[in-house]
Amino acid sequence: MKNQGCTVRVIIKNERGHSHRGLTEAEKKDRAAHPPITKTFGEEETGTDTWRQFEYIYVVPETDGTIRFQLNVIEAGTLWIDDVRIEEEKPANGSLADEPEVTVLTPKAVTNLAAQTDRLAVAGDIYTFSQLLSKDLTVTYAMSPDPDELPQEYDREEYLAMMRESHCFYSNRLCKTSIGKVDISPGAQQADVENTVVQECISRGDGSVIRVTVSEKVTLRIENGKVKIAKIAGIVMKTNFEQD
Repeated sequence: MKNQGCTVRVIIKNERGHSHRGLTEAEKKDRAAHPPITKTFGEEETGTDTWRQFEYIYVVPETDGTIRFQLNVIEAGTLWIDDVRIEEEKPANGSLADEPEVTVLTPKAVTNLAAQTDRLAVAGDIYTFSQLLSKDLTVTYAMSPDPDELPQEYDREEYLAMMRESHCFYSNRLCKTSIGKVDISPGAQQADVENTVVQECISRGDGSVIRVTVSEKVTLRIENGKVKIAKIAGIVMKTNFEQD
């Protein structure tokens, strides 16, 4: 069975009292000229007295391995991006024996993936499913942005978009991503953001499961309302275990 693509649901919880907006007309024109690998077909807003929740749904074709998500946040405050789910439109038959090899993007400071993401701030390696089975993915990495290679400054929405893209996994299995909480307050000088991604794949034939976990800590320096990425450090680990 060939993978038919997947549906991506992005749930954003924005603390009430702080502004939220989508793409501007200029940004929409730019995206039309250089389209991201996403298509928006629905939006729904729900919420409580404390949190406003925005829900965006995208369809990702099978040929696309990267998802771009743009978010603009105005004013200081607390923003959650949580429960980002990548789901198959057509479920697999329980085995990947007849499937094309799965491409997995993991953040490592060795290869610039600007060609895939259209953002110089993303670094990583691409592994096929068979490589996940055969190699040890336990890697510790650290990166300090180089002015000649990586942009130094990001608005908050640019940083969040970068974090989302750098941990985008495309596979035939359910994928969950949690970016966590980013607190930006007036006068703040530094903040640390931790991010953990778990990706599970069913292996060919033997019923075992591979879990790839990426844990990353990003140190941010905040100057004049801008976020500077001071350092990115993390670890990529692979665990094999028998399916229950």
